[in-house]
Amino acid sequence: MEKAKSSFPNTFQYLLGVYLAGLLCFSLPRLFLLTISSNITQDIPNTVLAEALFMGFRFDTVILCYILALPALIHSIYFGLGKKNIIVE
Repeated sequence: MEKAKSSFPNTFQYLLGVYLAGLLCFSLPRLFLLTISSNITQDIPNTVLAEALFMGFRFDTVILCYILALPALIHSIYFGLGKKNIIVE
C-alpha cells in the first residue's frame, strides 16, 4: 500500500505537466497570431482582446480536460485496486 501511495502524486504531477504543456502549445499560436495581426486589432479595445484570450484559455482547458480524463480515470481505478503505477519511469 505504501508503494501505491508514493506513485499517486507522481502520476498526477505528470498529468499536470501534460496539461501545462498542452496549454502552452495551444496558447502560443494564438498569441503569435495576435502579435502578427496587431495592425488589424488596433481598433479593438484591449478589454475585448483580453476577454477573447481568456475565452481561448477556457476552451483549451476544457479540451485538455477531455483528453486527460481517461488517463486520470484509468490511473485512479488502478490506484484504488492497489496495483502498481501504470506509467513507466
